[in-house]
Amino acid sequence: MNQKQEFAARVARINAGGLHTRHTLFVGMEETFVLHGDLPRPKRRSDIEAEEGDALSMLIAFTFGIVALVLARYLMFQVLGVTQSPATATDMVIEGVLALALAYIVCLPLNASRGVHVIAQATGVALATVALHNLVHLAPDPFVYAFSPDWVAGVLRETAPASLRFGAQTLTF
Repeated sequence: MNQKQEFAARVARINAGGLHTRHTLFVGMEETFVLHGDLPRPKRRSDIEAEEGDALSMLIAFTFGIVALVLARYLMFQVLGVTQSPATATDMVIEGVLALALAYIVCLPLNASRGVHVIAQATGVALATVALHNLVHLAPDPFVYAFSPDWVAGVLRETAPASLRFGAQTLTF
């Protein structure tokens, strides 16, 4: 057979192959090698390391959410002069959005800005929003240095220890 006849025979085989022709590699006249494109690929080392690090990165993102809310309250106290903890649900939402933005920006260089990390950050922000006053009740001295004695006295006066605060509503344990 010459080249033209061999090429025509290959084209005829490909045309007769049907839908799955692209998964078959023809090598010579009678031999074929089937590529298995539908099989799952083995996990790469980076995939395995990413799965192992997910729990730690989620914990870090959650912690950044809590720290971001403390930082947001500190910024609002220092820059805007807000001298009281948020009293209404609207104030809490505004503070939470600011904290979530801070957490997201801080976590960008750490490559912790995937959806699951943002959810962990938002969970940390939400928990800190409703329960941070409990930390002020447990250890008021560090907050006196960061904020002011008046701010700490206001939080201690307005909130109950061992409680969750949702705007004006308080759930005491």
